[in-house]
Amino acid sequence: LAAAAELREAIQLQPTDVNARIDQAAYLAAAGRDAEAMASLEEAIKLAPSHPLARSNYASMLVRKGRSEEAISHYRVALNLAPNNPDTRHNYALLLARLHRPLEAREEFETVLRLQPNHQPALQQLAWLLATHAECRDPGRALILAKKALTAQTTFMTLDVAAAATEIGRAHV
Repeated sequence: LAAAAELREAIQLQPTDVNARIDQAAYLAAAGRDAEAMASLEEAIKLAPSHPLARSNYASMLVRKGRSEEAISHYRVALNLAPNNPDTRHNYALLLARLHRPLEAREEFETVLRLQPNHQPALQQLAWLLATHAECRDPGRALILAKKALTAQTTFMTLDVAAAATEIGRAHV
């Protein structure tokens, strides 16, 4: 919280410093002070409506507060401003998956992997989606992605994905 206080002082000296507000919001959110973090991001967006990181971080806070539908519009603005940001696109894909929109989520995860082929979270999430959602099921590809994720890092998630893809692949043979 000392860093958040220092950023508050910096903002008082430079009230239009959007990056300081974004950083302050990150520290506040990490400390569980979500309302203050959101207020800081709202102010950043007022100062710079076309700042993609302010929009993306605000969308993430909205998701955290259960305001998913509102978050979608902020993610879309952020992606229109910075379409090649794999982390924003990944977070948007996660939200789409949580909202039971697997085909849209798949498309977004695929884009993340085109931008950054070894993006570990996207490898895992896309593999899981392909292994477990009937609308976009592709156990063979899921297993390939899971194995790629496993070579980079072995986690419970990657092991679960590999197991699910293997099991579903056997069921379709």
